[in-house]
Amino acid sequence: MGDFVKGAALESLSEDLRLGVVLHRKIDMFTDTHPLILDLKKQFPSTLRRMSGVILDVYFDYLLCHHWSRFCAEPLFAVLSQFYTELEACEVDLNDRFKGVKASLVEHRWLQNYQNRESFTATCKQIEKRLSKRIVFAEQADAYLKLSHHDIEEQFVAFYPQLMEHAHLHIRLE
Repeated sequence: MGDFVKGAALESLSEDLRLGVVLHRKIDMFTDTHPLILDLKKQFPSTLRRMSGVILDVYFDYLLCHHWSRFCAEPLFAVLSQFYTELEACEVDLNDRFKGVKASLVEHRWLQNYQNRESFTATCKQIEKRLSKRIVFAEQADAYLKLSHHDIEEQFVAFYPQLMEHAHLHIRLE
């Protein structure tokens, strides 16, 4: 939801949703400015660098699923089940794009697909279709990540606990 709330729409949300959107933004900012992430982006080939943030975002979803038990005692399946139950019950009317994404998320269970490495390329191809300027990057990104998987995975495992701590600090401050 954090990607769909713009301007004054934030104020129209319930307090819990508003805090969630603010936390989402803080997590995005922390990630986008973190030295490990900035360094990873610099390592991408110049032809992929423009999309490196998007590529890492999708690949980190895969890595999070792969390493879930390192970071959370509750099983991934249980967390995803709760997420989908809450998403289906959510009746926030933001915009048509949010409605479409929400319906697709519920129907196709996107987040569950991130457990499979093969879903990375499919997800990137879906992103390619949504971009206003036709940017083709999925196949090249897949090839690059196959070569760089170990290094990126190491950086993710180092980064994610810092991200969790940052998020927990902001939750306590709210």
